[in-house]
Amino acid sequence: MDQYPEVVAEDMEGFAVALACRLAGVPLVIARGVSNEVGNRNHDRWQIPEALDAAWLIVSDLLSQPRWDAS
Repeated sequence: MDQYPEVVAEDMEGFAVALACRLAGVPLVIARGVSNEVGNRNHDRWQIPEALDAAWLIVSDLLSQPRWDAS
């Protein structure tokens, strides 16, 4: 956080999955909801239900769209 003070979110798990998919040649779409600001480790302040709702809105929108060519 000190090195990049303008960063407000992180996605380490998504990056790992994206890298594995890239190396395997598998298409990937990630839908994320943000539950907390980067560096905030106080779980009591995380907004997980709201983040899940936001991610679900993205997923439902993607699923309602005609399929696209991921190549």
